Amino acid sequence: MKDNYKKRIKIYAATLFTMFASFAFASSTTGLIISEFLANPVGKDSSNEWVELKVTKYIDFSVTPYCVVFANNGTATANGWINGGTVTYGFNITSGIVNAGDVVYVGGSNMMPTGVKIRVIDTGTQPGDGFGNAATAGVLGNGGSNADAIAVFEMDISTVTATSVPIDAVFFGASIGNALVTAGTAGYELPVNDLYSGGYLQTTSFFTFDPGSGQMVYASGTYDTILNTYTTARTWDTTHTATYDSSLVLLAPSSTVNVAVLSNNQLVEVYPNPFKEQTDLHITLSEACRVKAEVFNVLGEKVETIADGEFSAGSRILSYDAKQSNQSAGIYFIKTIMGQQIMVTRIVQQ
Repeated sequence: MKDNYKKRIKIYAATLFTMFASFAFASSTTGLIISEFLANPVGKDSSNEWVELKVTKYIDFSVTPYCVVFANNGTATANGWINGGTVTYGFNITSGIVNAGDVVYVGGSNMMPTGVKIRVIDTGTQPGDGFGNAATAGVLGNGGSNADAIAVFEMDISTVTATSVPIDAVFFGASIGNALVTAGTAGYELPVNDLYSGGYLQTTSFFTFDPGSGQMVYASGTYDTILNTYTTARTWDTTHTATYDSSLVLLAPSSTVNVAVLSNNQLVEVYPNPFKEQTDLHITLSEACRVKAEVFNVLGEKVETIADGEFSAGSRILSYDAKQSNQSAGIYFIKTIMGQQIMVTRIVQQ
């Protein structure tokens, strides 16, 4: 009897711990997601390297600073992300405002993307923020036998320590190699996300493509901004085609939201939802602005552009015909951009 009671207590305690851990994880948010990077530019690497970040929430960097770290692993050390020298290089982000859905860039002063750059350094002549030497050969490694990496922290770079855990990171190359430190008992701390389960970098840890000259490595996936987790984990691919100022990492709420009132009294309404062949996007604009409405599938692939142009103030209906687009039943997302406002609505085709 006593043994059964103790067993029930242990099960109850374990259940509470699991519930608390799930709540803690769901309550946190990334803010910035790594969605693409160029580590191996054609010709000169220095000041041409960059990382693209998808924004998952409103951030005022003067209030909540973030930082990005590039790694160039000859041999990593127990200092991990803050090693500095020729191994890691920091970018501190302490000014500017971004909104959910924005696509932004961090990197060298000669980077090719034309979009919003939230931190730029001439990496060939200037040291990194907090740590990292200037390097004419580049500060982000090209991969190879010792995996290189990018990490994002939700803190000022001056407060990052060897045991600080990033909110996102990705390793890339042909193998982990000398990025591993003392058999995985020290070195690079890993985030808890779709790619990693925390702890130190291991030989079995995820790493993506070893990029060739001029190859950009990009991610596709869906991030739930309510649960603050991935409903579709990121998958990675490479391309030589410029994909600046856009991202295949989509943001989507966990529940179907048919009506949303955005700032400036702008209104978005989708119905019917669920639908069989056609659903209508009703928008009300308080002032003239550019409107862009696109439909994506759960893989992050664009299905159709419903609208893309300048609209005057007032109400109008934009229709999505799934039959005309030759789409089968399933879950899709309508991303509507009205000026500076962005809404992603989940729709269900029956």
